[in-house]
Amino acid sequence: MSSVSTIYDRFVTRLGVLLPNHLRLPNPYEPAENNALFLKQGYGVKIGQGTNTNRVISNQLSIDRAYLVVITRQFFALESDAASKASTEKQLIEDSLLLIKDLESDPSMGGLAMNASYQSDDGINAIFTEKDQYLSTTVTINVEYLESLI
Repeated sequence: MSSVSTIYDRFVTRLGVLLPNHLRLPNPYEPAENNALFLKQGYGVKIGQGTNTNRVISNQLSIDRAYLVVITRQFFALESDAASKASTEKQLIEDSLLLIKDLESDPSMGGLAMNASYQSDDGINAIFTEKDQYLSTTVTINVEYLESLI
């Protein structure tokens, strides 16, 4: 198996540990396409853009790739209930902070990566379905890893 797949699996495993009450989204690329069961408290991993770092180390190519972690929560409040909405927003940021702290405490991802670090997030986003409202955030993690050339 390639490093990109192994690192992806590591993210999925760690998120299951860090967010035990969340379900894995079947389609993290289009969060609104998931059903309510998953969106209520969900997470998913998207494989993002990779960049050749132009370094070859012992027949291994160094790649810097973005992994995007989507986290969702259901928003239970009336439109005028700012406090409830803020509570859900803060829960999402706390969820993402668990991931960031875990990653920054082990930037080699258990020896899978040369370096992994939090890059950014896209703030809080709304997902509306016919019946319910959800909020989401997407955390971008850059991982530099080696892929074998042979």
